[in-house]
Amino acid sequence: MAQVNRRSVLGGIAATSALMATGSSRSATAAQRAPKIALETVLARAESAKRRGTKYALYAEPPSERLAAWPRGHNADCSGFVGWCVGLPRTPRQIGVGTKLGTDQIYKDATADKALFTRIDAPEIGDIVLYPNYQIAPGVEGTPGHVALITAVRVDGSYDTIECASTPFHKTGDAIAFDRADTIFRGHAIELTRIRKAYPNLPADKVRDPIFARYLGLVR
Repeated sequence: MAQVNRRSVLGGIAATSALMATGSSRSATAAQRAPKIALETVLARAESAKRRGTKYALYAEPPSERLAAWPRGHNADCSGFVGWCVGLPRTPRQIGVGTKLGTDQIYKDATADKALFTRIDAPEIGDIVLYPNYQIAPGVEGTPGHVALITAVRVDGSYDTIECASTPFHKTGDAIAFDRADTIFRGHAIELTRIRKAYPNLPADKVRDPIFARYLGLVR
């Protein structure tokens, strides 16, 4: 069996307030930087959401980013949950005033703006995997986007995640789930290949590949 390379959650939930300082208010540039957060803190925050009876609700406001642990029974969606894990509010100023942090916004930021996230080729623990929204054609049902936090990376490149999703919520009443997300990633890529063959004239921005991304404020 391939060895799992896991980072321990140091100090438990009591230590999750470490390294969450924001940029200096004296500088406009510093004020726009991604707030710093330690990897151990991100993982501890994610762990705190286990078995808390989280309810899935699209576009729901996550808990305050100042909370160190996830409250029981809170509403959330995938991007709200991942954003909370890295210490971000639902509407971080770095991506635009009043703009909610969602799958499309994370994708755009990671691939273009790079204010909070940047695209990477090979993920490490604490990075995210992101499946963008796409719409094949007007009137044709597309697929909703999804994002998950990577919690373990194996020597063969496969990985585990923690995520907030509607499927586990409908099955178990708890939206927080653990997955072999690399299998989903590969399945998504295969499906996109099929779609591109079936619709050869699709604009590139209609069908986008899943990507890995890293939060720029992450301290390892």
